[in-house]
Amino acid sequence: MALRTINYAVTVSEISPKSPQYGGIQGDRNVTDIIFTLDTALVTALAAEKTAIELKTGETYTVAYRVDMFDGSGGYYPSESLTPVSDKITYSLENTSIGGTVTLYLIISLIDSDNLEKVILYSYPATIKIDSSSQGTAQVYEVGQQISGAVTQAESAKTSAQNSAIDSANSASDSEHEKEIANFYANMAVSKASEANASAVNASNSAIASSNSALSSATKATESASSAAAALVSENHAKTSETNSATSEANALTYKNAAAGSATEASGYATAALTSASNAAVSATNAATSESNINTTVSNLNAHVTNTANPHNTTKAQVGLGNVENISITNAINTHNTDVSTHADIRTSVATAITTAGANADTKIDDHNISPTAHADKFSLKADKAQEAWITPTLLNGWVNYGSGESNAGYYKDTVGTVRLTGVIKSGTLAATLFTIPIGYRPASWKYFVTYVSGTYSKIKISKAGAVIIESGSTTLTCLDGISFRAEV
Repeated sequence: MALRTINYAVTVSEISPKSPQYGGIQGDRNVTDIIFTLDTALVTALAAEKTAIELKTGETYTVAYRVDMFDGSGGYYPSESLTPVSDKITYSLENTSIGGTVTLYLIISLIDSDNLEKVILYSYPATIKIDSSSQGTAQVYEVGQQISGAVTQAESAKTSAQNSAIDSANSASDSEHEKEIANFYANMAVSKASEANASAVNASNSAIASSNSALSSATKATESASSAAAALVSENHAKTSETNSATSEANALTYKNAAAGSATEASGYATAALTSASNAAVSATNAATSESNINTTVSNLNAHVTNTANPHNTTKAQVGLGNVENISITNAINTHNTDVSTHADIRTSVATAITTAGANADTKIDDHNISPTAHADKFSLKADKAQEAWITPTLLNGWVNYGSGESNAGYYKDTVGTVRLTGVIKSGTLAATLFTIPIGYRPASWKYFVTYVSGTYSKIKISKAGAVIIESGSTTLTCLDGISFRAEV
C-alpha cells in the first residue's frame, strides 16, 4: 500500500500541477502512487480522434495508456499498459535508485490488434523530486556498525576474562597448583579474546571491501541499464518512424490512385460534354431548318386562304347548287325591287296592322289618363314612414365611445330591412366582441367589413349570432360608420 499519493489533472491542452512534486527518498520502492485524472472533454476528444483515424485507415484501434520514466542519470523506464478506472490512471513509482529530479510522461496512443503502437495522440510531462541519500554508504555503515559491535563485545569479553583471572588468582588458595591453573585459564581467555578481536577486524575489512565492490557493480549495472534503456527508446522510435513512414506511403498511394480515378472521371465528363455540345449544335441546326419550313408553310397557307379565284376549281354541282340559276346578286336585287306584285300582299297586311294598333293605343292611353292627385296617397306612403331611432348597445371587453364630439356607437334597421352601424370607439381588446346585435337585426352568415380612419385600416366582422368583432386594426380610434347589411335572422 502506498505511503503517499500525487494527483494530476489532465485536460486536452495541459497537465497540472506543473511544479515539481515530492516523491520520497532515493531507494524507496512502490511507496508513492501517481494518479492521473482524465478530463471529460479529453475522453471525448480521444474517442473522436480514434474514430477519425479508423475511418481514414480502415483499421480498428484501441486507446492505450502508459508512463515513461526518465531519472536524473538518463535512465529510461517504460511502464506496462495501464488501465483507467473511472477516468483515473494509477502509476506506482518504482525506480528511485537515482535521486534528484525524475520526469514522467503520460503517453496516450493508439495500438492495433497486435498491440503495436501506431500513433501517439498525447504526451503530458510531470516532474517528481526524489531526495538523495547514498544507498551504498548506508549499507557499509550498517555492516560497519555490526562489526564494531562484535569488536566491542570481544574487547568486553577480553576484559572480563582478565578480571576473572585476576579475581581467581587473588581468591585462590596459597596452593601454587591452583594459581597455575587460574593463570592458565586467564591466559587462555586473553588469547581467545585477541583472536576474536583480530577476526572481527578482518571481517570488518572484508565487509568494507565487499561493499565497495557491490557499489562498483551497482554503478556499472546502472550504467548498463541506462544504455539498454536508451537503446530501447531508440528502437521504439525507429519502429514508430518506420510505421509512420509505411502509413504515409500507403496514404500517398491511396491519394495517387484517387487522383488517377478523378482524372479518368474528369476525362469521361469532358468527352460527354463534347458529345452534348455536338448534339446541341445539330439540334440547333435542325430547329432553324424546322422554323424556316414552318414560316414557308404559314406563308403558303395565308396566300391560299386569301385566294378568292376558286383555286380548287370547285363547281356548283359539287356543293349541291346544280339547279340554281347563274344570276348575279346585283341583278337579283334590281329585279326584286322592280317587281311590285311581289310586295302587294305584304303592304296591305302592314297597313291593316298599323291602323289596328293605333286604335288600341288610344284606348289604353285613355284608360290611364287619371289626375295625378289620384295616386298621391300611393306616393306618400314611403316618404311619410318614420325611420327607427338609433339603438345604443352595451359595449364589451374594454371598448368605450371615443367622445370629443364623435358619434357614439349605435345601430338601427331602416324601412327596407337594412341594418346600419355608426360611432367611433377606442381602448378595447382586438378579436373580442364589441357588442351583440339582437335577433331580428342579425345576418344569416358572417359579414366582413373594412373601415379607414386617420391612416389606419380596421377589419370588422359580424357573426350570424349578432357578435360585432373588431378582428384587427387600431385600439386608439376605430370607426363603425358605413357598415350596413341586410337583416336576415
